[in-house]
Amino acid sequence: MTTGYASSQHNLTLNLNPQQLEAGRALAAALGYLQTRGATAGQGSLSALVSALAEAAHDQGHRRFAGRLKWAAKVTSTARWRNPTPLLIRDPTALPHLAKAAKHIGLVRITGPRDQIGNGSINALIAAIAEAAHDEGAAAVAERLKWLAA
Repeated sequence: MTTGYASSQHNLTLNLNPQQLEAGRALAAALGYLQTRGATAGQGSLSALVSALAEAAHDQGHRRFAGRLKWAAKVTSTARWRNPTPLLIRDPTALPHLAKAAKHIGLVRITGPRDQIGNGSINALIAAIAEAAHDEGAAAVAERLKWLAA
């Protein structure tokens, strides 16, 4: 998670390939998480979906939340790109809960700063969900995640 100036909004930087990014946005739209303004108004908002996932992990506890997403660990993910995709996050304090859930599922960081290797990887979790949406279709994965939008 990075921030710019003190007044700027917090963001999470993901490294998704174009297919994962497109499928993630289609999944967000299928769940009702839409962009509200700008040139992409009405399209799926991956930022809102990730924020909802983080808040659910915070509210439900990372173990219960991880139990609902254990299928994500079985997704064979394609290579991710190094092109960063920054997402604005509503409540950045919920992100550590999402990272704990990712670690509980078995999606951990294998690269990066030495002190963070072995921590839960939000990037891997979101990539797995997006990859599933690409492989199975956004509607099928939205059915699995309907509890999130309820």
